[in-house]
Amino acid sequence: MKIEEAIDKSSHNENVQRLKGYFLCSGFTTLTETKKDITEWTLLFYSQKSKTVIDCFVNEKFVTVGESTPAMKDMEEVDAKKLCVDIDDALESVEKKFAGKSINTLISLHMKEFGKKQKLVWTIAMITQGLSATSYDVDAVTGEILGEETTSLIRRE
Repeated sequence: MKIEEAIDKSSHNENVQRLKGYFLCSGFTTLTETKKDITEWTLLFYSQKSKTVIDCFVNEKFVTVGESTPAMKDMEEVDAKKLCVDIDDALESVEKKFAGKSINTLISLHMKEFGKKQKLVWTIAMITQGLSATSYDVDAVTGEILGEETTSLIRRE
């Protein structure tokens, strides 16, 4: 399932339509060694007025809207119409650069600041068996890899 399909499907859901004053601020999904295709998305809607977020789970069969929770920070609106780089193309670019073997892949579409300018970005985190995460920020308009960072998920004392 493409994120555009999930956004379109959610926009036709009566519970999502009732979210007055909320806008789409991100989309999230995961892939695993056994689940190689995207079958579901979690869309996050944000209200600037109430500073709250509501998650919306979308798959082929249904759309489920969660409860309102406090936002951790102010969020920027995602304009999916500006999306030019498909998630498959972004993943292909990242997989060419990533040297290891991932057991999980975390994918997010959101706005992120680069050089004091907000950009629509795919953030793709490759999780390895050694519990390290290599995150790539891919410009969702141009396909350019804007950043790469590797961190350990194991706390070292």
